[in-house]
Amino acid sequence: MDLKYVLANESDRSFFVHVHHVAYRDTIEQMFGWDEALQDKQANKAFDEGGIHIVNYNDVPIGVVGWEDRPDFLWLKEVFILPEYQGQGLGSHIVQDTIDKARSLGKDLHLRTLKANLGAKKLYERHGFKVAEATDIHWNMALKL
Repeated sequence: MDLKYVLANESDRSFFVHVHHVAYRDTIEQMFGWDEALQDKQANKAFDEGGIHIVNYNDVPIGVVGWEDRPDFLWLKEVFILPEYQGQGLGSHIVQDTIDKARSLGKDLHLRTLKANLGAKKLYERHGFKVAEATDIHWNMALKL
């Protein structure tokens, strides 16, 4: 699969916000209701924190992934794929690439996903992640490498 990860720069901000909104809206609406201004703020905050990469598939931007290399583990910050590219195995490929990245760093891999996002939880579980902690809102998951 021809996926490439390009570190995002300021010119990618609007794409990041767009992908965040269209990929995550159903889950957010289900849990909290949709507040456009709040979601704009959340997405821009995530972008400003850095580590965001544009995912290109056959040289077409199809989503975003964020990583943060922490002292004890690699943090998978987010994975958002445009709806028209979902269900094609791209998410699995991104997760596997992230596992390979963590392994090359000699670190475990951690993430968190919203409880209503059962599809994401199942995807991560298929790749060996286990729930480390459940909060009212999130599944905190880890993969020991």
